[in-house]
Amino acid sequence: MISVAQAGVLVRSYRKGFFTTVFGSILGTTLYNKKNVYLAAKTAASLDTIFPDKIPALTFQNPVLSAFANAVWNCSSAAEVSIVCNEAGAKPSAGL
Repeated sequence: MISVAQAGVLVRSYRKGFFTTVFGSILGTTLYNKKNVYLAAKTAASLDTIFPDKIPALTFQNPVLSAFANAVWNCSSAAEVSIVCNEAGAKPSAGL
């Protein structure tokens, strides 16, 4: 689950099942959480450089959501998503 809002960006793992249906994804492991919108935008810019090839099926108006969704799509596990997103946030980006 990827949540992009004025309050920041949150990426959680999501598993299908009875409890997820009842409780939603609030019980999923937090893979990335940035409440500072500027830092989240920097991370999105870094993710765009790490994963330059866009998936045609992922068409979003929001560029931050698009960058995070593309990164998640290109990762093979939740652990990899966490590592990629958090390391991308630590790297300086050329765009910002």
